[in-house]
Amino acid sequence: VSGCGAEPPTPGVPPHPSTGETGRAPSVDSSADASATSTIFLVRLGPFDDAGETFGCGDRLERVSRTTPAGADPLAAALGALFAAPDGDPLTNPVQGLSVQSIERDAGMTRVYLAGPLTLRGVCDHPRVEQQLRRTALQPAGIDSVAFFLDGAPLADVLSLRGDG
Repeated sequence: VSGCGAEPPTPGVPPHPSTGETGRAPSVDSSADASATSTIFLVRLGPFDDAGETFGCGDRLERVSRTTPAGADPLAAALGALFAAPDGDPLTNPVQGLSVQSIERDAGMTRVYLAGPLTLRGVCDHPRVEQQLRRTALQPAGIDSVAFFLDGAPLADVLSLRGDG
């Protein structure tokens, strides 16, 4: 159809079997290849007056979308976005500044090795760190179980040794 913006049929591409639409070559948007979207979780400090889901010291996780590089490992990209997210009001990010050293996948278990400074401001940061990392890591498809290590030690051990920060 001339002048309607419809693309002419592409020679050699048959009509779609269920719709009967004349076949056209799919358009390719090269800008879409430049980025992807990752979901990360930041902490909104509690307590809250309503009955919503909370953890630790009455805090909540808030889902935030971040643009990440297309083609990157989805877990590494999501964690990288989490570690780069600002720590401030109204959302806090006690894992800001960490980095992914490596990721291992074996028999349904994903192990994430992290490095960097982890500055805890008190016992309430312990569950914040655990919840943020776990929820962010379980977003990409195919990840059912995850364990974190910080500077080679299990994260749970690191958190238990840090006391009140």
